[in-house]
Amino acid sequence: MTTERDDGGQAFPRSMGVSDSRADHGSEGMSLRDYFAAKAMVAFISRGECGALEVAPFAYRHADQMLKERKR
Repeated sequence: MTTERDDGGQAFPRSMGVSDSRADHGSEGMSLRDYFAAKAMVAFISRGECGALEVAPFAYRHADQMLKERKR
């Protein structure tokens, strides 16, 4: 059974009137979940809180928690 994870939507949404078209850009950009995880990764690495192999799962767990808290 596959469950879809809430990614928080786009981190930096833009209206279609600002850009030419989706076809020209190929992507809507990173999700808010990815953005939160990237910010957490920088903090964890700079503080030496976790090693290179564990930083991504650790950061995404924190990003998921941030998304849950954001809904409250």
